[in-house]
Amino acid sequence: MSWPTPQDFNEAIQNPRLNLSDPEIQASTPEVNKFGIPVARSGAFANVYKLQSSKRVWAVKFFLTESIDRQQRYDEVGRYLDAHRLPYMIEFQLQPLGVRVRGQRYPLLKMEWVQGETLDIYVQQHLKDPAALATLACDWLQMVKTLQEFGIAHGDLQHGNILVVNGSLRLIDYDDMYVPALAGRQSPETGNRNYQHPGRNGSHFGPYVDHFSAWIIYLSLLILSAEPSLWSLCGGGGERLLFSADDFRAPDRSLLLQRLEASNDELLDRIPYLIRDLLVTDVAQVPPLGEVGRGPKSAGPRIAQSTTPWWQTAGPAEASEAKSDGVVTPGAAWVLEHLTPFIEVDFTRSVFYLRALLLVDFGTLLAILALAYFTLVPMAIALGGASIAGPIAILAIAASFRAQPEVRERRKVLVEHKRARVSADAIRRRIADLEKREREALRDEKKAIGAVEVTQRENLTQERSDLAKLDNNCFKRVTEINTKRQNLAQSRSGELAESLRAVQENWLNDGLSRHDLQGAKISGIGPELGSRLIASGIRTAADVLSYGAFSSGYGMASKTILHLRSGHSVSVPGIGDKKAVALLLWRQKILTELQKRQPNSLPASIASAIASKYDSDLRNLDSEESTVRRDTKAQKEAIQAQYSQERVLRVKKIRDVREKVDSVKSEIQAKRQTAQSELRTVVFKVGNLERQVRAYARVSGSGYVRLLLGVGR
Repeated sequence: MSWPTPQDFNEAIQNPRLNLSDPEIQASTPEVNKFGIPVARSGAFANVYKLQSSKRVWAVKFFLTESIDRQQRYDEVGRYLDAHRLPYMIEFQLQPLGVRVRGQRYPLLKMEWVQGETLDIYVQQHLKDPAALATLACDWLQMVKTLQEFGIAHGDLQHGNILVVNGSLRLIDYDDMYVPALAGRQSPETGNRNYQHPGRNGSHFGPYVDHFSAWIIYLSLLILSAEPSLWSLCGGGGERLLFSADDFRAPDRSLLLQRLEASNDELLDRIPYLIRDLLVTDVAQVPPLGEVGRGPKSAGPRIAQSTTPWWQTAGPAEASEAKSDGVVTPGAAWVLEHLTPFIEVDFTRSVFYLRALLLVDFGTLLAILALAYFTLVPMAIALGGASIAGPIAILAIAASFRAQPEVRERRKVLVEHKRARVSADAIRRRIADLEKREREALRDEKKAIGAVEVTQRENLTQERSDLAKLDNNCFKRVTEINTKRQNLAQSRSGELAESLRAVQENWLNDGLSRHDLQGAKISGIGPELGSRLIASGIRTAADVLSYGAFSSGYGMASKTILHLRSGHSVSVPGIGDKKAVALLLWRQKILTELQKRQPNSLPASIASAIASKYDSDLRNLDSEESTVRRDTKAQKEAIQAQYSQERVLRVKKIRDVREKVDSVKSEIQAKRQTAQSELRTVVFKVGNLERQVRAYARVSGSGYVRLLLGVGR
């Protein structure tokens, strides 16, 4: 026979009492849409429905495909999670014959309904709250490390299987979960491809199977906390959180990775390299998130332990009698199924002799009264006789009534009925007291754990603050050192440039000095003017720098003045502006040719001397920076070690509190289960006794009198 279709399950859920075997969900009502059709949360491999009972809300999962080892897998997962109680799991129970479809029984998964937002919805709602996303990333890291410590892998970490409940993470859907007892098996599924390594296949099944998806979710949260606009720019939401399978298959063409690489954020521009490293790593070799990431340590293992109340193993009639307060009373269906038939009881002994005695007594009384009436007997004697006959009759009737076996049996039934009711009330009080103790234990646990968690959050905030202060101080110190380093570098560059300028200037002057004026061919300057120039101190091209005009007074003609390298100025007869320009052009031509050959670098000895002058200071700055960074790292490691130790102690405290409460709860639940079993027995007894009391309705004083009189029977 073919496996049921989603429509088959949708029809079955419309009548839970008829088609489902679990008493609790039989008495529940499925969530429906405006047309009255049950709302199915559909996936590739299952449909999930929400059902509301008077006490709890359940999620019921119908599998759309057959699996030969599903029951064994869930049994192993359940046993392991029961032994290692983690706070991220929910209560579940696989029922292999839980639903009837077309006359055949198929499995279903009954789960605790957890009210919260799926990861994608939570992230979308908090895109404008980067602190919330960063905190969630830390919580994610904490959860992943806890799962790793216990050798657990979810197998399909993706937004739809992760809930945020009042700020805490919960995991649902354990179809693909790995626990150590399942080592060596194949993976039932390979998870949402937008979260999985492209190389993952069915053979990959072990504690490492979550490593890649854990990284992807962690990095997505960090990215969105730093750059929330990437959610809309890169199409976040839908069947993914941020990354897609295409990003993994072709990272070089990934728009998201390209935007991250172009980011100025120091964190974001490193992520593409990490993603590529993960993608070229074999699935089984992808490093755990906890080995590379940094965040708060586990808050301690815990899950909700599933217990099976007695009415879950009873029939539908018994289940209908379970009240919300845990106290069981028999209803009509339960009574009809379990009580003995109603048989009315009546007096069985003959009352002939009593009637004869009463007739004699009554006849004697009438005779005495008749004699008194006719004055044959004094009235006093008649009244005396009547006063004796009446009580004799009453005593006789009472004695006879008490002697009836039905009366004695009725009295026993009434006494037993009263005792049974008293016993039932005592058991109910005992159950109420046990439930009160359990509530108090849970309240004390919540209070104690809440106090520890408050301290943990405060310490986490303080740790982040302390680390941030160290980072800020380190950044400030390094910035100061870099400023000094830049100043030294500028000073060194300036001195090198100035030294080079001086070397070049000396070289040019030396070259100009080698070009004598005597014999030089200068337009307009012959030997005579040349001699005058030489006599004025201008012997070579290096001796003259420039010229100018000088006037000795108002109305006087100006003279051409030649400015010498020695700092003096001379006026040479016959040298006017035109000849001065020719002289300087001769000098400039020589200078231009020399500049083409001038040295462009300092001699090694001079450069080395200048460099050595600054190298010592630069090395000191490098050493100072290394010391600052080393000291900061050591201080951060010390702070992290301190807070880590405190977290370990808090985790132990939480574990101790939970273990203590779990021990108390287990004891209470065992006692309550025993008490409920006793109560059911006593209630059954009370019901039978009440029926027996009603069966003796005719066994009464008035009924006995009517029997004697022969009326009203």
